[in-house]
Amino acid sequence: MRKPLKKRNVGIYYVCSATNIIILFHVFVKCLLHKLCDLEVEIIYELFRAEIDKAKMLYKQTNGRKLTNADIAKRTGYSLSSIEAFMAGNRPSENIAKQIAVALNIEL
Repeated sequence: MRKPLKKRNVGIYYVCSATNIIILFHVFVKCLLHKLCDLEVEIIYELFRAEIDKAKMLYKQTNGRKLTNADIAKRTGYSLSSIEAFMAGNRPSENIAKQIAVALNIEL
């Protein structure tokens, strides 16, 4: 009589294991997609910072001096430390990016 109970328990064990594997796989895929999305956003900000550097060089060619982060801070209303953190990649902020884009006439 005990053999059917053991088979049934083993069957439940496999069902639970398969369910756990499916759940773990789902969590893994979700985390992977989240990481890829974060990487994509990071790349977009890096490209935007490159556009800011281009705008700084263009400003230097037309005005004879380089546009500094302090100048950008004054134009945007953000603090110098916020602009420097954004430019260093330490503080990705959509609001700062939008204000810089407006101040330097850069398309987002």
